[in-house]
Amino acid sequence: MKRPQRELSPLEREVFDALLSCEFHGAEGLRHCLPDMRVETLDELGSLRLHSTCEPIPFVSSVPVEGEARDKDGVLIHVLLHARQGIPVELEIYKEDGSPIVDSEALRTLDVFSLPPPPDLSAPSR
Repeated sequence: MKRPQRELSPLEREVFDALLSCEFHGAEGLRHCLPDMRVETLDELGSLRLHSTCEPIPFVSSVPVEGEARDKDGVLIHVLLHARQGIPVELEIYKEDGSPIVDSEALRTLDVFSLPPPPDLSAPSR
């Protein structure tokens, strides 16, 4: 069943703002995409399919940035931005133990880090 596209909620915008507080290759391009981005909710944890009309962004990884927050029950919540061919396509949200999020307000306290780019396998080894 196709879910309706909508604008980012205030909490979702805060999550994106937190992710963008970390510098990573492609962050500036993503900042420009956010005002026009539409989303559709994928699951009960709040994962989002992202719909954007922006030009491809030079991300160096399919998951260029990630955030973590501790839920009220002590279990880590992970937030990952996924991109394909330079287009942001999904904001994945999950808990390490697969349980439902107890307090979504925990997402306001994300610790954010950029992931290293994949190794260049075409480079000659020494």
